[in-house]
Amino acid sequence: MLKAYPIKDLQAGMVVGRPVYDESTTETLLGKGTVLTAELISLLAERTVFTVYVEEFDGISTMPRSMLSEEIVAAIEKVNQNKSIRQNVREGSENILDNEYVAAYEHVYNILEHVYGRLRTIADIDVRAVQEVVDSKEMGILMDSSLAISQLHNMDRDGDYLLHHCIHVGILAGLMGKWINWAPKLQKKLLLSGLLIDVGKLRMSQMILEKSGPLTAMERNVIKRHAALGYEMLRYGVLREEYDVLNGVLQHHERNDGSGYPEGLKREQISDFGKVLAIIDMYDAMASNRSYARRKSPFAILRVIADDVNNKKLDTMYGVIFIKNMGSSMTGSWVRLTDGSKAKIVFLDDNRLDSMPIVQREDG
Repeated sequence: MLKAYPIKDLQAGMVVGRPVYDESTTETLLGKGTVLTAELISLLAERTVFTVYVEEFDGISTMPRSMLSEEIVAAIEKVNQNKSIRQNVREGSENILDNEYVAAYEHVYNILEHVYGRLRTIADIDVRAVQEVVDSKEMGILMDSSLAISQLHNMDRDGDYLLHHCIHVGILAGLMGKWINWAPKLQKKLLLSGLLIDVGKLRMSQMILEKSGPLTAMERNVIKRHAALGYEMLRYGVLREEYDVLNGVLQHHERNDGSGYPEGLKREQISDFGKVLAIIDMYDAMASNRSYARRKSPFAILRVIADDVNNKKLDTMYGVIFIKNMGSSMTGSWVRLTDGSKAKIVFLDDNRLDSMPIVQREDG
C-alpha cells in the first residue's frame, strides 16, 4: 500500500514507493524501493519535490527495524531527536504555527517596516535593506514550499495590511520563480518586484484604502492609480534600470484581454513579471481579510484563478504552473472544513485546474 507524504513529514527508514522526480527538471532523484535517510530527505528538500509516495508495512510507514541496517537505524534516531527542534507539532490535527517560520517572518516584517516607513515620507527606497531581505536566510526559510502556503494562511496579520500583502506576494513570487525554473538572478528580481508591488498605495489616503463600504467611481479611479504611482516612485531611483522589477510593479493589474489597468495592455504587451504578479497579487488579496471582504479558502481562490485562466484574462502557462504547484504544496496540510471539523489534505488531482482536494478527517 502507498501513502503520499509531503517532504516535511518524511522520516528516515521510509521506503520510496514510486520514483521521485524533480518537478522543474523531470530528473529522476530516487528510485522505487530506496530507503530514506536524513541526508536524502535534506537533498529532496532542496529540490522541486512536493510529495513522495511511501510504502506502508501493515499500516506502518517505516520498515521494521529488523530489516534495516545499523546506519539507517542511527539515521532514524537522529531524525527523531531533532524532530522537536525542527518543527513544533507536525503530527496531530491542530494548525500549529512553526516557530522558526514565524520568527523569520517577523524579522523580514521589521526590516520592511523601516523601508516602507521611509517611503511614506520621501520617495527614496533603502535598496540595501531590501536586497539584504531578498538574500537573507530568513527569506530562504519563508520560501519553503512545504510550509509557506499553510503558514501564510494560518498566521495572523496584525499590523500593516499593506506590508503583510507585499511580503506575502514577495514570498509567493520567490516560489513561483522556482516553479517556472527561471535563472536564480531572475528569481530574485521577481521576489524584489513582489515585495514592492503596492508601494504606490503609500501615497494614497488611508480613508479610501480602509473604507469598509462600496467605493465610489471616483475612489475606484484613485485606487487604480497605485500601480502607476508606485512605478513613478521607483523609476528615478537606484532601480531605474531594473526594467523587469519596474514593469512588475506597473503591470500587475493588467489582464491579457485588455480589461486591466493602468494602460489596458493586452497579452503580448504585458511583461512576464506583470503576468506572474497579476496571478499572485490576486491570490493573496482574496486570501486576506480586507475592510470590504472576508478571506476565501485557498481552493476557492484557485477556482477563481482557473476561471480567469480559462477566460483568457490571466496567462495560461503561468496560471497552470501556479495552480498545480500551490495544490501540491498544500498536500499534507491540516485544514478546517466548512462544518467546523478538521481534516488533512491527502490528495489533489493536478490534471484538473478546478479540482478539490481529497481529505481525511480525524475519525479516519
